Amino acid sequence: MTYRRRALTTYAAVGLISTACIPAPELPVVTGPAQPGDVEVMATANATTIFEQSRATLSAEATGGTPPYVFRWNLNVGPTELDLDSVTSQAFETDSLTEPGRYVFRVVATDSVGTTATGFVAVEVIAAVTASAPPLAVIGQPVALTATVASDDISVNWSVTDGAATFDDSTSTTPMLTTSLGETVDILLTATLPATGGTTTTVTRSLTIVSVSSLFPRILIETNLGEITIELDGEAAPLHTVNFLLYLDEGFFDGLLFHRNACTSVGDECEPFILQGGGIERVDGELVEKEPTRDPVASEADNGLTNAEINTVAMALAGGDPNSGTTQFFINLADNGFLDNSGFTVFARVVGGFDTLDAITSVETGENPFAPPGELSLPLEDVIMESVSRVAP
Repeated sequence: MTYRRRALTTYAAVGLISTACIPAPELPVVTGPAQPGDVEVMATANATTIFEQSRATLSAEATGGTPPYVFRWNLNVGPTELDLDSVTSQAFETDSLTEPGRYVFRVVATDSVGTTATGFVAVEVIAAVTASAPPLAVIGQPVALTATVASDDISVNWSVTDGAATFDDSTSTTPMLTTSLGETVDILLTATLPATGGTTTTVTRSLTIVSVSSLFPRILIETNLGEITIELDGEAAPLHTVNFLLYLDEGFFDGLLFHRNACTSVGDECEPFILQGGGIERVDGELVEKEPTRDPVASEADNGLTNAEINTVAMALAGGDPNSGTTQFFINLADNGFLDNSGFTVFARVVGGFDTLDAITSVETGENPFAPPGELSLPLEDVIMESVSRVAP
């Protein structure tokens, strides 16, 4: 049920072992000379708070010493890098500041005899809009989306960039979305906000909603030994259901193997334990791990489902971290209730293809490079997930 990266990680039966932000300085209340001398410089900005995608106008005023002065600017601290090496003017406008956060700019003024002074100015860039949506939408049942704007001057527009869905009001901050097909739906929120000089600029937010025929969608796993049908539980494990369907809709599972058929020694017998797949493929004759394309899914292990029930499906973990599941999953072939205490989230169950399951678990096994040393759990005949797809309602 757990797995490892090829030659880098080891996946044990109950856990997987796997192999800038710089704090902003205190802004000086009074700026002044950095070295002995009588040059002083004060840095200012046209605004201390601006929206993302806006530009900041910075200026410096130097006094004392022996004019004229040369000014050099740089970004002392910020959430993203800015190239200001060529800026030597007393005042200038930055490029658009795209990342929200606190930007601290530094200016060094040098007079004609080389005396310098340093000044700082801070600009806070705030997010203009945030967007949220439920992870799942049932076909034909409207779901609410939310846009939170930082100012009444900001207008929004929603659009569907991929998938079959419609809005009741695409310009509302709280529209209702209705899907018409079971698929992944990509949504774009575009916010128009005021910018400097009376102009406007836009920022966007992307969302993804998985549309399902019901909260218990069924999945067909077609293997070279037959078919297996599993039923996801979008009510008890919505995040894991979405995670599985997103990978399914991008075709991630097609061609992967059931690579681990593990059993537990009981005297001279080896009792069935788990059947695991979803992350290993054969490439040019070699077994390799297929890298996940999405962030791990948050644990839902306390959802009331249990590994104690035979034929339930749970997420494999990395390093024992309950929040580390990605693509590998396992089918419980026995009462494995002890796994509940280790954070393995159950998110589905097998509802069809039990003869196929028996055929897969009957394949002779040998030493497994993706399991603890000595475990004879790798099927010696490749068991291939030829296709993993949604079952039409």
